[in-house]
Amino acid sequence: MRFKDRVALVTGGGRGIGAATAELFAREGAHVVVSDMDIVPAEQVANPIGGLAVACDVTSREQVEDMVGRAVRELGRLDVLVCCAGIIRDNLLFKMSDDDWDSVIDTHLKGAFLCARAAQKPMVDQKYGKIVFLSSTSALGNRGQTNYSTAKAGLQGMARTLAIELGPFNINVNAVAPGFVETRMTRATAERMGVDFEAFKVGAASQIPLGRIGQPEDIASVIAFLSNDESSFVSGQTIYVRRPLAPSHSFLGSLRERPSPAGGAGKYQHRVTLNVLMTRLRLQVRRRASGRTVVRRRTFWRSSPQIRIEFGPDGPNSSRQPTGCSPHGVDWLADRLLRWLGLLGILPPPGRIHQILGVGIAN
Repeated sequence: MRFKDRVALVTGGGRGIGAATAELFAREGAHVVVSDMDIVPAEQVANPIGGLAVACDVTSREQVEDMVGRAVRELGRLDVLVCCAGIIRDNLLFKMSDDDWDSVIDTHLKGAFLCARAAQKPMVDQKYGKIVFLSSTSALGNRGQTNYSTAKAGLQGMARTLAIELGPFNINVNAVAPGFVETRMTRATAERMGVDFEAFKVGAASQIPLGRIGQPEDIASVIAFLSNDESSFVSGQTIYVRRPLAPSHSFLGSLRERPSPAGGAGKYQHRVTLNVLMTRLRLQVRRRASGRTVVRRRTFWRSSPQIRIEFGPDGPNSSRQPTGCSPHGVDWLADRLLRWLGLLGILPPPGRIHQILGVGIAN
């Protein structure tokens, strides 16, 4: 057992990733303190695994210090701290209130700071400790999450700094940054967007090469690795647990070439298709010239309806106009898209584009 006779404290342990982590620690032999804002979910996780349930508001210094003190008094030591406590208050910047900002920053950043400051005392005395912060891929930036993204990025900086400060005392500090994981938070995000959660998960899974979304147990396994001696030389790191990214050095996610249809040589025809499913936006450009078609694809993550834009050199063709068109907000999108693709050299000069044949809005 990797955690035999170790004592682990998990904040936000009543649900989701925190609960999965606490259960994994217990299976591996640890004595687990399960902390949550409310005692009921903490007890629901702690009781079946023989753990200690504690109600704690991590934004309160007094409550955090009492929680750590109780863990040390009742269990004799503290070897592992995992900070999973967190909330979301998503909104665009101009709609975000002071309370939205303060609540998220205080819970994630201040809460992790208070817990780490309290936990380092017994860890320094025993010359041993593991601290893991739960960051997120949102630390890289995510629309509507200025507060959450800032907090999660701050946790990565905190992990690097504390690794430097506490390393001489044999204390490792790291962060784990999950991608899309099925939790209450991702369900709340789907509700905010007005999207059915099951459809939301299907859309996310379609963009992951493994063909599925993450589960709390997937993240708990990485946290467990960083919390035991298998990772004794890993400190100050952020481990991203997510799908692979497209190459960052190029606009093109992939490039294919294939022969054009008969008579296609010398023609210059373009089709831009934007397909969006929940948070998926796929950009596909076909460029036909010199007897071949080059297909360039790139996938982005956004939230918008399905949009289809077609244009070419052959002039108007009313028979191709899609039904149910809505021009609302499309002029700006089309203008920006064409300018962007023109700068990248994917499209011909504006004079060669005769027409935008239509924009269809899908339900």
